[in-house]
Amino acid sequence: MTGGLRTRATLGRYATVLVVACVVLAAAGAFVAYEAHGTPNTTTETRTVDEWRLSGSFAHQAAVRANANTTAFEPGSTVENRSTYFAPVMPELEGAFAVGYAGEGAPVDVRVTQRVVVRSVEPTPGEDGATVYWRETRPLDATRATLQSGDRARVPFAVNVSETFERARNESDRLGDPGRIEARVVVDVVAVRRTDDGTNRTVSFVLPIENDGGLYHVRDGSRTARFNQTTTVTVADPPGPMRAYGGPIAVVGGLGGAVALAVARRRDVVGVTPTERAYLDYRDDRADYADWITTATLPASALDRQRVVVDSLAGLADVAIDAGERVVHDETRDAYVVVHGDYAYTFQPPDDPRDDPHDADADGEFEALDDDGEFEAVAADREVDANADGRHDHGDGDPMLSFDDASTNAVDAALDDPATFGEDATSEASGDD
Repeated sequence: MTGGLRTRATLGRYATVLVVACVVLAAAGAFVAYEAHGTPNTTTETRTVDEWRLSGSFAHQAAVRANANTTAFEPGSTVENRSTYFAPVMPELEGAFAVGYAGEGAPVDVRVTQRVVVRSVEPTPGEDGATVYWRETRPLDATRATLQSGDRARVPFAVNVSETFERARNESDRLGDPGRIEARVVVDVVAVRRTDDGTNRTVSFVLPIENDGGLYHVRDGSRTARFNQTTTVTVADPPGPMRAYGGPIAVVGGLGGAVALAVARRRDVVGVTPTERAYLDYRDDRADYADWITTATLPASALDRQRVVVDSLAGLADVAIDAGERVVHDETRDAYVVVHGDYAYTFQPPDDPRDDPHDADADGEFEALDDDGEFEAVAADREVDANADGRHDHGDGDPMLSFDDASTNAVDAALDDPATFGEDATSEASGDD
């Protein structure tokens, strides 16, 4: 596998570009970090600094006529806060409107005005878009008051409901309109807080009164109005996680990557040597032209041709393609050969630079091309340390004597001479045989 070499080669090829990219990343991270922390974004918010309320409610009652001819109600008595009253025996509606103030800080000045509004409207469901044929307004009581928080002001009113609806019916008869008669007590409250800018706050409260033959119905008109005093403030917009942490991380990562690449280039950790580059180019060519390569063992006769050495496997493959031949990878000779005509085109692949050059085969032999284009076995050199007394160490710790040619001849002559050991010894040796 050449993954490590290719990674180093890629890093070496694009080291400058990667360093520039790391510097740009660090600069962008610094800009984002400055924008997020140095000059944070701001937004404008509307905040409520004061809140106060005006509440209005109605209380009403009707007195039974003293001469009322009825047994259901005691003449001269008073009935209160009913939703329905009987116009023949209790024609006049009396009541009071109460306005209350709630809030903190300064008091509020209120001006309360009341009026009765009678009108004739087209009888359509609801009031939105209703046609008003005529309207009549009659003022009632009014008052002024200064209210502290929790105070209430009470304003009375009185309406003769029977007479009001009788006049309204007569008016509609004179005008000939087909409208429906409605009456209501309308209360307008104008309030000014002393700490405000003097702008009036006006709230209207309505008590509807509806006629239904001899009856009239009174609806509830109580409600509460709220007022807020606001101000506009500018607040800092806290950066999100990406802006808050992404910028510093980019700065650290960019600078760290640039420094790491610079140190790696200085220490030759990235990039490859020319030998390693040649090996990678060979591996690329081997993969690119795999379809044109056949693994086989060539006979010696195939190599008994004039040799042409090609400097790359890609060049040898081009020769094979042009000649219509195959590239033969002879693994026993570790060579690529294209045999065509009287020529043997050869390419010797480079050694893997990651292999240990001192790691020889067990028999100490390797294959190489000779000068004549033949492949021959060359014995690996072995160094033998000779001792001063002529002994050689064979690696097992037991020294053996080493003789030169003269010494060996002398020993052989002595062995052939019977006098050296005596006849008995010779005969005894022969008898043993």
